[in-house]
Amino acid sequence: MHVEYYPDLLDIVKSLQYNLKTLDSSKILFKRTGEPNPLDVNISFTPVISEKTVEQFIKQDVCISCDRRISYKPGQFSKPAVERPYLVLIHNSFIVTDKRYYDSPPVDLIFRNMIRNGLKCNEKDILVREILRCHFGSDDEKSIYSIQNCKQHIRKDIDRYAIKGILILGQAASLLFNNDTAKISKITGEIIELEGVPAMVCPGPNRIDYMVQKNMDAEKIKSEKTLILNYLQKFQQEIMRS
Repeated sequence: MHVEYYPDLLDIVKSLQYNLKTLDSSKILFKRTGEPNPLDVNISFTPVISEKTVEQFIKQDVCISCDRRISYKPGQFSKPAVERPYLVLIHNSFIVTDKRYYDSPPVDLIFRNMIRNGLKCNEKDILVREILRCHFGSDDEKSIYSIQNCKQHIRKDIDRYAIKGILILGQAASLLFNNDTAKISKITGEIIELEGVPAMVCPGPNRIDYMVQKNMDAEKIKSEKTLILNYLQKFQQEIMRS
């Protein structure tokens, strides 16, 4: 399988070479004695990407819906084996590794503890996805256009893994519901529906980390942890057990 690589750039170079040949090249080109004339170089070929590289890229089933994405987030288009059909939606503005769920190690640890203590399962047994599968600039990250495009991947995961419940954590809810704080506050901890699947919005691990970093009162932090644990246990009892 051969794929043309930068054909437009090649056309530009060929056009430049042709135009230079019509001029007095001795006045515009500099070369050492014995060096070949660059205008005589044959560029009539079409470079290709190796078959292996192309096949690996296609197998990832990556998305090309958003033309203003910066890059793909690590592992977001992989198809991991999932033991239990539940989807957790999270958000990192920027993440550089697929070894952690959150880019911040302390936040990542809080997240793992939330899943293990609240949902009574291992985070590796369920499907954890970024609400935005790609990195975007700050303006595009909050764009309804980007969110709508990313919803197609939620639907694909629901179909592929026969998802029976969706947990929406923290900032993922802000993006999903267009930062409608009143709506998010109203539905947090309640059983709602997302793409035809039972779902719940719950504060995320960033909330606890923020309170710790701001040196908030220990009792307030403890109360917030208890509240989050109650939400997670409700999700586990009313959605996962059913």
